[in-house]
Amino acid sequence: MLLLVSAALAGDFAATDYTQAPKQLSYEGHLAAPPDEVFAALADYEGMSSWMPKVSHVEVDNSQATTDNGVGCERVCTFNGKPLNEKIVWYSEGQGIGYTVVDGPVDNHLGYVTVQSDGAGGTDLVWDQYFEVNSMKSRMMRKMMPKLLDEAVTNLDAQLTAPQS
Repeated sequence: MLLLVSAALAGDFAATDYTQAPKQLSYEGHLAAPPDEVFAALADYEGMSSWMPKVSHVEVDNSQATTDNGVGCERVCTFNGKPLNEKIVWYSEGQGIGYTVVDGPVDNHLGYVTVQSDGAGGTDLVWDQYFEVNSMKSRMMRKMMPKLLDEAVTNLDAQLTAPQS
């Protein structure tokens, strides 16, 4: 589901502080799980492979981070069997995470995801992607990201709301 959404969920985040690339998509999703649980799962980078399609492993390097998994953290996501290097550029506890792809398939990338209570115990999530569309890979990324994010949010919600045994 692609929607144009307001920047209200982004709080103090301004994409133009990190990229001049145009916004290629804004994905909005809803999860039954509460925002604190959703944010905790999003900030558990090594656990991303349990809900993000095509990601089989994530390695985290906090040696340059201001806090664990915060700004400066670097993560290497094994995506479709290939390393995808990302760096955290914005981190607001309980609110959202911004990251860039370093030396990746698209130029001037910025992604950020924000969470907010829906007022009924669940979570409204917005995941924006900025990048230049100047290659076949970037055009493919723009086409595949909505489906990938929809599947990721569905998987994450199922994981967080599954009955505990």
